[in-house]
Amino acid sequence: MKLLAFNASPRKTGGATEIIMNRFIEGAKGAGAEVERHYVTDLMINGCTGCFSCWFKTPGQCVRRDDMDWIIPKMVESDIVYLGTPIYYYNIVHGLQRMRERLLPMNHPKMLI
Repeated sequence: MKLLAFNASPRKTGGATEIIMNRFIEGAKGAGAEVERHYVTDLMINGCTGCFSCWFKTPGQCVRRDDMDWIIPKMVESDIVYLGTPIYYYNIVHGLQRMRERLLPMNHPKMLI
């Protein structure tokens, strides 16, 4: 079993997001999981431009080159993807939001032009 874990807290360590994530990872390791963890603030993830090239021009491939080039394939091959984030003002933090938006190439286009 493969676990891919992302901590999106701007503080990285010492906060509630890290504490909860560590407990989850301990349990997963106890169940025999192979764990890979990353801090979103250490990653280079550009924002989505909404061009939809990943659907129509280069299906499944974003035109932007950054760490999402290796993150998406790792997500696909993982059994569990853990996305840890603090909640600031009723929402997830901007780093995880940017990462989530860049998952658009994984979706199937359902729009009508």
